[in-house]
Amino acid sequence: MNLERRKWFKPIVTCKTETKRSLLALTETDELKGTARLRDACVSLTLLYQAYAVHSHLDWLGALTKQSEQNRFYVRWCIRRPMPSPKSAPNTNPGTADGDTEPVSLCDPSTVRQVALALEDIRPLYEVPDDPDDLIDALKPTVPLLLVDRSPRQVFWKGQPIADGKWDSSETQWNLLWTLARSSGRIVDQGMLQRPESQKMASRRSRLAKLLAETPELDARVSNQRGQGYRLDLSSEDVILLQDDGTGRLNSVGAPSLRTL
Repeated sequence: MNLERRKWFKPIVTCKTETKRSLLALTETDELKGTARLRDACVSLTLLYQAYAVHSHLDWLGALTKQSEQNRFYVRWCIRRPMPSPKSAPNTNPGTADGDTEPVSLCDPSTVRQVALALEDIRPLYEVPDDPDDLIDALKPTVPLLLVDRSPRQVFWKGQPIADGKWDSSETQWNLLWTLARSSGRIVDQGMLQRPESQKMASRRSRLAKLLAETPELDARVSNQRGQGYRLDLSSEDVILLQDDGTGRLNSVGAPSLRTL
């Protein structure tokens, strides 16, 4: 091998080796977690939503609006492909001779099957218990923080009840924790609270700390943002809020992946 070829051959081999190793690691991770099929199903249905929704909202993906609009046509083309019409069909266009074919838009059976399989794959995400108490029991181990706004109100941290039986008589503390949880990861100021003029935020925070005394790990997650307010240092994926709709049914608040019960 001459010197000139050797200069570019080694980087290519190195790049190929690293790519293969990374791909193998990614494949193994997906297989171990069992998420590959669910991920593909979610991607398929997101593309379907993008293609056919009147006003698709994909800002949460960081998708550019212009790029999203351009992709709509391609996705629709994958679902309904232009195909020649059967020669046996009657000629309804006077501008074409008998026997000529014209392209028609027909659903691609393989794509329709893929969509149907994707819907089946995500079905477990929407299979929630019919009984509200069963729903709470099912959700407790899935996230660190679960708040249930019904009578009696309940707070669960890593599956364990916090200050059980005290939240209904601690309206301002409940409202502070609920507002922090609903805006998890973002700063909450005085004006965002219920009846903001009734009690200063620092006082509410001090009273909340007493209710969370037996859960210092959760209490430490409520951080003071000096001069601005407070923040619950959890991601939105780590919090679920359930609220009674007045009929005993629980609605998820800020969690579109949960079906209304």
